[in-house]
Amino acid sequence: MYEEQEKYWLPFFYDIKRANGRIPYNFCLGEVQANVGRMQLKILDWMNRRKNHIAARLTEVIRDVPGVRTQHIPDGRTHAYHLYPVLFDGSDFGADGDDFMGIIYHEFGVKTAPHYPPAYRFHIFQEMGYPRELCPQAERVYSQLTNTPMNLSLSDAQVDYMVESIRKTVEKLQRGEKEPVRNYE
Repeated sequence: MYEEQEKYWLPFFYDIKRANGRIPYNFCLGEVQANVGRMQLKILDWMNRRKNHIAARLTEVIRDVPGVRTQHIPDGRTHAYHLYPVLFDGSDFGADGDDFMGIIYHEFGVKTAPHYPPAYRFHIFQEMGYPRELCPQAERVYSQLTNTPMNLSLSDAQVDYMVESIRKTVEKLQRGEKEPVRNYE
């Protein structure tokens, strides 16, 4: 995080730049990580069941919160839930994703983040001449996107707290209150 950075999610966490004039590669899986991955394969079914349980609890409660949309998983399909994406569209009450992330973090300590911006936003693609607003739909979705914490160690009580924090954040934004009470920094 940058010292003068007001919002931890801006600027985005990483960028892709040329390394010594070349397009970089991302070969970051070493032997140790590969062995950890091999061991995790033994408990993969349990890991996926746990993450699906967490996601089901989140989805069940927040799907009726105004301005909040969750991912639809078709019947008969499973999801690994590497992340739990939430789209927040508060345009009906004058709020945006930055307002949502600011309140849920500063008031409730729930750190969400908009992962994976449209690829053309990265420095390397800007150098190649890709326009900043190349895909309006991708921009719209990205402006509404945040991801809630999603990991195996989340207890049901923590998930319930996260759900309540989402609900209270949206209620505050519906009242037109955008300035967070700074309980967490």
